[in-house]
Amino acid sequence: MKGTTIIQPLTALLMIFLLMLSCSGEEKIVEVPVEVNYAPAPPTGVYSINLDGYVMICWSANYESDISHYKIYRAEDYDGPFEEIGTRNAEYDYPAEYCFEDDDFPDYADGVAEYFYAVRAFDFGGLGSDYSIEEVTATPRPEKLDSLYEHSYFPDGSGIDIYSYNPVNQTGTVVGLRQRDSLETTDFFFAYEENEYGEMAFSIVAYRPGVDIQDYGYVGTTVYDYDFLNYAPTTGWSPARKVEAILGHCYMLRLLESDGYHYMKLIIAPPLDDPGRNPLTPTRMLFYWAFQTDPENRNLTPALDDEEDDRAKAFEIELGRLTPPSLGEGSTGMEQRLGTVTL
Repeated sequence: MKGTTIIQPLTALLMIFLLMLSCSGEEKIVEVPVEVNYAPAPPTGVYSINLDGYVMICWSANYESDISHYKIYRAEDYDGPFEEIGTRNAEYDYPAEYCFEDDDFPDYADGVAEYFYAVRAFDFGGLGSDYSIEEVTATPRPEKLDSLYEHSYFPDGSGIDIYSYNPVNQTGTVVGLRQRDSLETTDFFFAYEENEYGEMAFSIVAYRPGVDIQDYGYVGTTVYDYDFLNYAPTTGWSPARKVEAILGHCYMLRLLESDGYHYMKLIIAPPLDDPGRNPLTPTRMLFYWAFQTDPENRNLTPALDDEEDDRAKAFEIELGRLTPPSLGEGSTGMEQRLGTVTL
């Protein structure tokens, strides 16, 4: 009947039970799960790897199970603005680390040599994390396999000009041009001649003023073996500006250019696709080289994780080029390389 309330017996009993509970002076807390969608945490462990004309950005995978993808950002200044340059989808097998290759540098030829990177994580609900907090910088660095003829055998192909700077438009260019040993722009040349002991020996000779060189010691017989030699020194240059060329040795160079000092390293090693080939003969020398385009920047490779960093430091301490950590910290790193050569 409209306007009449009828209480069923079961409902009445329930109301009486609730009334008794409220009068008993006891409270009962019941936890009811409520789904809350929080934004992911910012990615951690972000680092960069300087490679041959491109940069690899890597970071640790987020611990959240609902991560959909990551976005990578780049800026020319520490304070930004940061521009999105790519996306990396999350994988279902939960890898420990993700990486992204940045090979698009529209301003690289215009003198922008250092870039700042950040990463954000996004979940399936579309919520994004804050930017990663690590300060990550990188400089794309040319690297290649090259060759020089012996300077008395073929002078026009025995020297090399690594870098050229145009002061008018303030831009630098990696030339890597083989040329005559006696040109004023020749950085160094290859020679096979008598040493001070009257013995025939291979030599790398710094030619033009402002080029310094030193033998950094034996590291191995493949290009991968100079991975750990990541930071150019500031002292130890050869007073004679000349070093003996030896298979498996790494050499550091400092080149004074119009825009400041530039650093490079080279290793005498056979091509990766022809490991049995002798890189040193009386008529020519094969070598890999890496050059830092950013003036005054001695970093030739990226930072490592802790385990690799410890191995690298131990390696340089063993070679006598790094003070043990108890006396002073050093820097180490790792890189990769790509290259071709025309002989």
